[in-house]
Amino acid sequence: MLAEIAILIWGPSAADASAKIAEITAATTSGKPDISWQWDADIGIHWAALVNAGLLAVLFATAGWWTRELPTRKAPIRSGTPRWFWPALAVAMLLGLGMRMPLASKSLWWDEAWVIRQCSHGSWKPDKKAPEVLKFSPTDWKRCAFYYQKPTNHVPMSLAQKASLQTWHKMSGAETGAFSDLAARVPALLASTAAVGLCGVLLHAWGFTLAGVLGATLLALHPMAIRYGVDARAYALVIPLALSALLAITCLIQTHGQ
Repeated sequence: MLAEIAILIWGPSAADASAKIAEITAATTSGKPDISWQWDADIGIHWAALVNAGLLAVLFATAGWWTRELPTRKAPIRSGTPRWFWPALAVAMLLGLGMRMPLASKSLWWDEAWVIRQCSHGSWKPDKKAPEVLKFSPTDWKRCAFYYQKPTNHVPMSLAQKASLQTWHKMSGAETGAFSDLAARVPALLASTAAVGLCGVLLHAWGFTLAGVLGATLLALHPMAIRYGVDARAYALVIPLALSALLAITCLIQTHGQ
């Protein structure tokens, strides 16, 4: 809540952005007003902070109700974890990582390239003063989070991608504008590898330990999971998020919130 309040006080001003939009709109007599997407983003950030602060206030006020202990408790479905489970699950995860690494190191599809050029990394453009010279134009975090000219910018993955590329730049000492296909796909690669482990843990939590290892191995080898598990967009997040949600619900049911 303090972070949201800080954004409201020191963050982008919705009033200023609205005034600029109104001014441009009033001055435009024909055609479409030349309104910057950044002004829309400023308005969105301000109102999102206000709404989030309100929701957090409601959660804080009702915490005594939604954090209460449930009246009854049943024993967990699973009774124990065999020693072989974790090593076997680790092997399945390494298998999944190994199956995805070759594809993760190859060139980009069009939609991957678009979001990297427009949102998470940047692109080379002719210098305005010297058109024969190419100059790298990087993107900033604000553009990465809010630029949405096409339904191609999957923001959670784009932000993780930008962090991965910047980390690679600092660790490798690469030149400005340098790019790595693998570095761009590291977040997707890690998410899809985590999905293999989550599949095994979820089935084990349901009482099917052997099926957990077999299911994790199947997910590690599944062609569709391999293909979309390295795509430099948010598809790779779908499976681990779904599995983690099911695992969280399972834990709540088994422990009755304790």
